[in-house]
Amino acid sequence: MGRTSDLPVGVASKLLGPWELESLQERGGPPVLVSDSARVTADFRPDGRLQARAGYNQYNAIYRVDDGALTLATRSTLMSRGAPPLDLKYITLLEIATRWRSTVEGASLELRSDAGTLRFRR
Repeated sequence: MGRTSDLPVGVASKLLGPWELESLQERGGPPVLVSDSARVTADFRPDGRLQARAGYNQYNAIYRVDDGALTLATRSTLMSRGAPPLDLKYITLLEIATRWRSTVEGASLELRSDAGTLRFRR
């Protein structure tokens, strides 16, 4: 992983790397905890690419960040027939995320939109 100054414009070093989904919460609903065995992930790459997985389902995008704002440009989404509801909710909330924040030490990450919140851990 490069230093922040070596990263393309619009990429934040605290966001970089692989994350595992800990919980998701749709607006007005309770948090839904994700089991460790679910393997729901997001990987923010230094070149501005995001690769996410939920089981066999995949989401790929180009991302850009600016002072807590997040912009995603979807490149591809591959959803298996009969995908579990958790996978569908995850990909849906990920696609529309507009804000992000990370702890100072970079151990947790939140992606938010008006529709809900995704919480990740390293």
